[in-house]
Amino acid sequence: MNHIEFAECADVAFHNIDEVQVAENHLLHVKGLIFHSSIVADHVDLYPEQHAVHILVSMALTRPGKSGLFDLYIPIPDRITTVTFGTEKKTLWKREAEEESTSSTPVAAQNFG
Repeated sequence: MNHIEFAECADVAFHNIDEVQVAENHLLHVKGLIFHSSIVADHVDLYPEQHAVHILVSMALTRPGKSGLFDLYIPIPDRITTVTFGTEKKTLWKREAEEESTSSTPVAAQNFG
């Protein structure tokens, strides 16, 4: 890997995509594992946009002290309606419209535990 590559939804087994409340903060808990045996999650960047938060997980070759696991708590204030993942910007979570429900939907939820 001579250049930076980013994980896409197809590279990751998502263990959790759940909303949590911590004190006054409404958060989205995203936990996943890159399932390539020689690849680790090197760095995670969050890019807020107008009504979305975009997650990019850079991948690197395996090295001591690193793993393919990432565990994020992302603030999701009322103005955030979508959380996307990877360069393809696949939707992981989308807030349901107020008139439909007050809850949200994890779109790419895979629960393995």
